[in-house]
Amino acid sequence: MATEKAAARSPVPFWWGGTAGLLAAFFFILGTCLRLALNYHSPVEAPNPFQDTLSMVNLDKYPGYTKDLQVKGYITVVMNGRDYVGLSGRMRGLEKDATGGIHIHEGMSCQTSGKHYYNRTDPWEDITYTSDDKGRASVAINIRGFSLHTDENPLTHEKPLNPVVGHALVVHGKGGERVACGTISSPRKPNESFAKLKKFDVDLLRQLWDWRAANANIEVAKDFMSAISFFLLASAVRALAEVFDMHRSGHKASMFVLVPCFTFASIMAIIELTFKAGATGTASWIGTQWDLDEDNLSALELSYFMTQSRGVWFFALEWWFLGAGMLTAAYLNARSGLLSTGWTVISVLIALASVVGFTAEVGRLVNFRLFVTINTVAAVVTTMVLLPIWLIWAGRHLQGLSGKEFQPISVGENGGGGMEPAAPAVPPQTRDDHEDAIEMSGGQV
Repeated sequence: MATEKAAARSPVPFWWGGTAGLLAAFFFILGTCLRLALNYHSPVEAPNPFQDTLSMVNLDKYPGYTKDLQVKGYITVVMNGRDYVGLSGRMRGLEKDATGGIHIHEGMSCQTSGKHYYNRTDPWEDITYTSDDKGRASVAINIRGFSLHTDENPLTHEKPLNPVVGHALVVHGKGGERVACGTISSPRKPNESFAKLKKFDVDLLRQLWDWRAANANIEVAKDFMSAISFFLLASAVRALAEVFDMHRSGHKASMFVLVPCFTFASIMAIIELTFKAGATGTASWIGTQWDLDEDNLSALELSYFMTQSRGVWFFALEWWFLGAGMLTAAYLNARSGLLSTGWTVISVLIALASVVGFTAEVGRLVNFRLFVTINTVAAVVTTMVLLPIWLIWAGRHLQGLSGKEFQPISVGENGGGGMEPAAPAVPPQTRDDHEDAIEMSGGQV
C-alpha cells in the first residue's frame, strides 16, 4: 500500500534558502579577508606568506628628551602593495587628548634621526595621531613611496624606492617636540618570532599584547562573520534538503544527517563567537589598562594560551560537521541528479579540506608552525573559494525554484527504498469508464 506525500511547497523557503546561500558566500569571503588581514599584521600568532615583508619598531623615550612623558609602544611596519608602507600599532604615555606627528626620519638611529625621510615632496606633514583621555593612541597609516626591501627585485631588477629598514621612527608631541623614537628592524624571518615567544621575550610579549588590544574589534568581527556565515549556510541547506526530499533521492539522510550536520556547525560557530569575544575583550582590557612587568607578562601569556587551548578540540568539530554534511550532500546529489556532477565534486573537495583542517587544528602542538599554516591554507581555500562556489551554485538553483509547484510523489510502504511518482490523475471524461473497469476486475487496477 502506498501513501501519497504532498510535495507542493510554498516558494518562500526556496527563495529564502537561495538568498541565504548567496549571502553566506559573501560573508564567508569577507570573514576570510579579515582573517588574512590579522595574519598579515600579527607579530607572532599566525604565520603567513608575507613574513619577509614585516618589521617592528620598539618605541622608547627620545634621546635628550627630559620632560615628564614616558611614551612606549610597538609599531608594525608592512609592505602594502608595490610601493606602499603601512604603519600600525598602539602607543601609551602620550599627552592626553592631544594630536601629534609620527614620521620616519632620514637618520639611521634615534641619536641622529635628522629630518623627515622622503624623496621629492614631504608626505609626512599631514601624518598625525590623536591620543585619548588616558594618553593612548592607535596608529593606522598607509603611505606611498617607500619600501621594506633593500635589494633590487630579482625579476625586474628594479631598485626599491626609499627603503625604510634601519631608519628612525619619531613620535612628536602636540608642540612638535620629539618625545619617542625607535628604529625599524630588518624584516623578520620565519619562526623567529615564535622562537622568541617560547623564551618569553619581554619586548615581544609587550608587542603581542599591544597588538591584541589594537585588533580586538577586528578579531571579534572575524568570528561574527563566521557565525553569520554558518547560520545562513544552515538556512540554505535546510531548503536544499527539502528539494532533495522531493526529488526522488528518497533517503532519510536529507533531513536526518544533512540538516543536523550544518545546524550543529552553525551552533558551534555561535558558541565560538561568544567564547572568543570574551577572551578578546579581556585581552584588550588587560593590554590597555594593566601595568605589567616581566614576570606578570610571562604568567599572563601562559594563562592566555591555556585558556585558548581549552576550546581547540571542541571548535575543531566545526570542520568535522562541515565535512560530514558535505559528504551527505554529495551522496544525495549523486542519487537524485538535482545539480550537476561539478557540484558533487566540489562537495567532496570541501569534505576533504575539512578533514585536513580538523587534523591540522588538533595536531598543532606536534609542530605548531606547520599545522597552523596547513590549517590557515585549508580555511582560506574552503571559505574563500570552494564554499562560495558551492553556495552560489546551490543558491541560484534554489532561487530558480521559487514559484514552482512540485507534483505529489508516492512513498512506498517500506518507507526507505525510494520515492515513486504518483499515479497520473484520471481525466474527468473517462472517470466513469475507469470505475467500471475497476468493478469488472474485482477491485484490481
